[in-house]
Amino acid sequence: MWKTILEALKIVHVAPNDGATTTYALSAGTTDVNSVKVDASGFGRICFLCIFGDNADTGTFTGKIEGSANGTDGWTAVTGATTTFTAGASDTDNEMIAVECDVLPAYRYYRFVSDRGTANTVIAALLALLGKAQGQIPVTQSTAAGDFVQTPVNVIGA
Repeated sequence: MWKTILEALKIVHVAPNDGATTTYALSAGTTDVNSVKVDASGFGRICFLCIFGDNADTGTFTGKIEGSANGTDGWTAVTGATTTFTAGASDTDNEMIAVECDVLPAYRYYRFVSDRGTANTVIAALLALLGKAQGQIPVTQSTAAGDFVQTPVNVIGA
């Protein structure tokens, strides 16, 4: 069963801040950041998993997916691909959220936008799951500046 599920899935470790492309965790803060882009060509669905650290009480967080045709400009929020929370004393600590959407014909590239406010929010890790592969897993992810710099894990046959 697992082999069937994993045959059409690619997991990508994503840098949550496109201004620090070799850093895979985001320390406590209230700054808003955009992740590096993920090439979704050849896939039918994308899901970002955002894993949190020790968030401060009253910290607010909105995570959303944006798409772009060229991965450089024209980033547009994907309708319905947003989640939000306000942290309590410990209810969001070390928790994970998932935000997903279908890969739309208008967009080849996707990124995760993190809006952090009021009190510190920690992003411990950000993963992108590319699913519903159409044929062979087609994408060789770029390692250029501004893109993620870790080779994606190919789980086919695992």
